[in-house]
Amino acid sequence: MTTEHNAQALAYLGDAVLELLFRETLLADSTRKIADVHNTVVTHTSASGQTKLLAAIEPELNEVEKAVVKRGRNATLSRKPRKEPLVVHRRASALEALFGHLYVNGEKARIETLFKAMLEALAEDGS
Repeated sequence: MTTEHNAQALAYLGDAVLELLFRETLLADSTRKIADVHNTVVTHTSASGQTKLLAAIEPELNEVEKAVVKRGRNATLSRKPRKEPLVVHRRASALEALFGHLYVNGEKARIETLFKAMLEALAEDGS
């Protein structure tokens, strides 16, 4: 059973999920300074960072997930982008909506699988 929510609400929740995942992962290395953790989290959870992460996992998405990504990408943005092009913000919202959808529907294993794939893509990229 899946729960339907507004795409903006899913993106809002998914943003928090992604930020928490990155914080937990980076804080697991107790030698890192909080300022370094913060800067890395900001890099990966920025609109441009999330756009790159979505591109890394898109080939692994199933049809339901692709539909959620499409809904998230096409949702009305809550505010006008300041620094990045609109397309970057839309793709970032799509990733956030996907993680919000997975969280709301209790798909913790899928969240972990996709997050692991994103971390592997970052490692390959040297980020």
